[in-house]
Parts: sequence; structure tokens; C-alpha cells
Amino acid sequence: MAGIRESGSVHMAVHVKPFFVKEPEHLTVLTNADVSFPCKVGGDPPPSVSWRRKDGKMPVGRSQISNERSLVIKNVDIVDEGTYVCEAENSVGMISSEVTLTVHSRPNFLVKPKDQRIGLNGIAKMECSASGNPPPSIFWTKEGNQVLMFPERSYGRFSVNREGTLIISGVRKEDDGYYICSVLSGIGSSMAKAYLEVTAIGDLPAPVIKLGPANQTLPLNTKARLPCEASGNPAPVIRWLVNSAPLAKNSRFRTLDSGTLEIDILQPEDTGVYTCTASSESGETSWSATLTVESPRNPNVIFHRMPDPVNFPGP
Repeated sequence: MAGIRESGSVHMAVHVKPFFVKEPEHLTVLTNADVSFPCKVGGDPPPSVSWRRKDGKMPVGRSQISNERSLVIKNVDIVDEGTYVCEAENSVGMISSEVTLTVHSRPNFLVKPKDQRIGLNGIAKMECSASGNPPPSIFWTKEGNQVLMFPERSYGRFSVNREGTLIISGVRKEDDGYYICSVLSGIGSSMAKAYLEVTAIGDLPAPVIKLGPANQTLPLNTKARLPCEASGNPAPVIRWLVNSAPLAKNSRFRTLDSGTLEIDILQPEDTGVYTCTASSESGETSWSATLTVESPRNPNVIFHRMPDPVNFPGP
């Protein structure tokens, strides 16, 4: 007797490792732009998608993952430049893809040149520096002149240092005019100019001593301060004389950057007339005062110290 046997149906579940439907691509953008890196994947079960930054932290407050699993960065900054990684994972496996974000910025002046007034045979220095990505090139021209002057090169009396400062030595009257600093990169360019006025020495006022020393009588072994604050264009050089002779080298004597002369552990031989001179190409100005050093035990001496300039009333 023949029979028939029926078997039940069999169901097979086939899992699929994640795969890219649309892989993210490298981007180059300007600062302040918004960027989006798509990362569309397939797989079974549907993979989870995440983003991370390979070489730093994700931009705080400006980055998010969209519903389509794209990485979106708003208002991009230079600090966002780097490598970002999209990772997709399910129970079968994981895949990842790296993309590079390059952020360019237009040249931007950090220091612009300023107008100057320099005496004949003086030295003019016009500063100019800029930032940008890629870093911009800097060069100088004089208005009406076609010669381009680049950093770390000399052009006779003219030179430009590594930082971009234009230096003109032995200034002449024909150097009068506008000087233009230009900054240039593949992203853009900008320029700034300043006027150099070359003045005959007789036309420039002599330096002015705004605060000079006063007569003082001080006790032995104390400290003396003799101020000498001067201004002028060009900036004056401060020198001190005692009894009309240059100060001899002495470890107790010190001239500060402000021009003030300090004398430590006063001795009787420090008594004398001290003269502060402020000199430049435009002339010289001087201011003198007498310093007297006496024993603190001398009952016949009235000691007097010059008030500290910091306690003077403001202008």
C-alpha cells in the first residue's frame, strides 16, 4: 500500500553585513559655511550609524546627525578642519569611512601699516602681518612703482623681514609717499596702505622731557630714583651724565626702560649734578638736578626725597 508524506515549510533568515549606498566625500569650504556629510547605508538587520572625529572633539553646539544619518556642521571654523569617521554596525559586522574637512579662510590683517613721519637719514619701519588658510603671501609696493618687495629680501635701502615689516634705511626725501602692503592667497586678497612723510631735521621738534629729576638730599645707604621720561619723533635715546661726564660703570647704578636712573646703597661720592639727556636726529634736550648724600645722623641736614611719579595727579 503506497502512502504520501508531507513535510512542513522551512524559513531561512539571511542577514546582510552593512554596506554603503552613498559614502561621504571629502569637502573643502570657506569659514562660516554649513557642511553636510551624507552616510547612507544598507544591511539586514538595519545597521546603526554613528559619527566621530578622528583627530579631536566634535564641534560643540554646531554639529548634529540628521534623520538621514548625515553629519551636519553649522558655521564652520578653522578649528573644525580634520578627519571625520562614519561607522555603520549591525549583528553581522561593521564598516567605516573616513572623510577630510578642509576649511579655508580669506586673508585677514593682524597688523596694518600706520602713517609715519621720519627725519632725513632715519630708519622707517612699517609693520604688516596677516592670517589665513592657506597662509597668505605678503609683499610691498610703493604707490606709482612697479617693484614688488617680498619678505626676507633686500632691495638696496629697502628690505622686508620675515614677519612682513618693510624697513627703509637712510630715508631720503624721495621716499615720501604711500606704501602698500598686499596679502594674497588662492582664496582672496587684501591691501592696506600708509603714508611715509620724510621731514628735514630742522622741521622736526626736539625731544620733550615730560618728567625729569628734582633736587634731593638723601641718607647714606638708601636708594635714589631720578626719573627721565621723554617723547619725540623719532623716539629719543636717554643718557645720563654726572657732573657733565658720562656715568662710569657701577653695579649700583641702573637705568630702567622708562629712562629712570636708580642708585642703590647711596655713598658720599654719589653726590653731584645728574643730567638726563634725550637726543634724536631732531635735536637734544636735557634736564639736571642735584643729588646730595649725607649721613642720617647729621642733625644739621634736612632730608628731601622726590615724590614718586605714580602719586602725581593725572592730566
